[in-house]
Amino acid sequence: MLQPTVTDTSNDEPTKPEEEVGMDVEDDFNQDEYSHLKEELLTYLQESKHSSNAKSVLLERNNNAASQRPNAAEIAKRDSSIKKNTGFIKKLRNLGATQVDQLVTECHSLNLSKYLSEAASAIVEARIKFTDIPSAVLLCTEINCVYPEFARPLQDEFIKVLVVNKDEPVANANRLRVELCFYAELSLCGIIPARQSLPVLGTTLTALAQDKTFNTLSLILSFCKHCGADFAGLVPRRIRLLCEQFSVTLKKTTLLGVSKQESVRNLLHDYYQSLCRHLCNEQVKLSAYEKQSRQILMAKGELRSDRVSTAEVMHAEFQTLLSGAVTLAELLDVELPDLPDADFQDLQLGDGEDCSGGHVWEDETTRLFYTQLPDVKEYLAQLNKQEECKERSTTKSESFKTDDGDITCKKSSLETFLKLLPNCNNMEMIDNAALEFLVYFNSKVCRKKLTITLFMVPRTRLELLPLYARFVAILSQVVPDVATNLCQQLKSEMMRHINKKDQVNIESKKKTAKFIGELVNFGVYAKKEVLRALKLLLYDFTHHNIEMVCCLLETCGCVLYAASDTHLSIKCYL
Repeated sequence: MLQPTVTDTSNDEPTKPEEEVGMDVEDDFNQDEYSHLKEELLTYLQESKHSSNAKSVLLERNNNAASQRPNAAEIAKRDSSIKKNTGFIKKLRNLGATQVDQLVTECHSLNLSKYLSEAASAIVEARIKFTDIPSAVLLCTEINCVYPEFARPLQDEFIKVLVVNKDEPVANANRLRVELCFYAELSLCGIIPARQSLPVLGTTLTALAQDKTFNTLSLILSFCKHCGADFAGLVPRRIRLLCEQFSVTLKKTTLLGVSKQESVRNLLHDYYQSLCRHLCNEQVKLSAYEKQSRQILMAKGELRSDRVSTAEVMHAEFQTLLSGAVTLAELLDVELPDLPDADFQDLQLGDGEDCSGGHVWEDETTRLFYTQLPDVKEYLAQLNKQEECKERSTTKSESFKTDDGDITCKKSSLETFLKLLPNCNNMEMIDNAALEFLVYFNSKVCRKKLTITLFMVPRTRLELLPLYARFVAILSQVVPDVATNLCQQLKSEMMRHINKKDQVNIESKKKTAKFIGELVNFGVYAKKEVLRALKLLLYDFTHHNIEMVCCLLETCGCVLYAASDTHLSIKCYL
């Protein structure tokens, strides 16, 4: 294996002076966009040049280290105490960019000859981040320039981490992601000789690329992003297009050598082709699974929970693959192939049906009633600011006296409030009542009494149910327990009516059904619970069950039909 080609780019001129970049394309963009794109390209060019120069300097230092190392006598004069050296090793295990300067200074004062294996192990075990890699490489260079034996234990420690079995999942992907790039940088800077490091890198990358499940996609993406320019000569598509737009010639790094870059690039392209084939196959499988699920939904009106969960997992996995393929195509500067036409639709949607909900409400007034609620959080925030000034002027003793009086007063006021609540016969009054409750009666005890009052609405006052449902929806923005408890009571009441199968109290049954329907319209009551109740009622579609079904459908049928997650089910029931 040949040593990497050394190209000193420290004195290279910029690819083009800043004032010349993009002079011929300024008219193609507006001024802000032009400036932004120009700045993005120049930043990339400057960062690339700075990184390449820094690596070239480190590579030259490590290649010339043999002629510059201190002799054994000079090293023997340094501190070789166990206490100082073991303390230094402990610090290496917490290696980070902020500690590097201190560690470099400290390593120059210590005799690490007997601790190189421990130092190498500590560096590899350190949980460094990508941003810490340059600093860690610098520290390794400082040690390597003094101790020629350091590279061997460092190589051995990395081999333990980088060994990947293509037939087994990666145990710690997050750690391997960083260690792979760290090792690549050590190789590139000559700390570990290329004849030893490149075969290890090649073996690891090949094993990752042969993973047929593509669970290693994130590792390949990370390598391409952080090491692709040096090891494969990669230029992201966006940068390449910007260079063309601004007539800039981008100089690629040749630290590794063109032939070796081509080998790595071919490996990555082969992996990408396999990924695209796998992506197409997964899309076909997902499409077939969803088509079968829609057929089951049309026939039975519902799907088993395990089938829905499987569909969600398949969706998530496909989206992860697709996102990874798009990112890899950008990094490799290749076209993403056209995926086969797939019948992708929400599992709950019908074949090409419009379920946008545009015709749910009778008129604009009705739509506003059910969809436009006052912003309670903002109202209470403003009110609290006003109350803070008053509270500051109240003494502690006065507060205790006031609290004693408020307990009786509050109890009396709540009873009056609940007694007058049925008099709210329009949207404005019920909105004001909701705000009043939140301001003056928002306690656990009061909310419990309110829930009972709402649940016990007279069966002859059905006109109150839409207003009460809006009242609950407003409260649920800040105190969801009222809605939760009320829905639970209504659910229990509905199941009691269904299971009892008597032919009495039809008005109470219709009241329960209508109240549930109104809460569904406001998104307070779970739609899946309504579907469950409808299904049970349809199993015995006789007598009062017919009335309850009609009441439910009349109240919230349009909402259920328009909602994507209940459309096919309600269509099947109808």
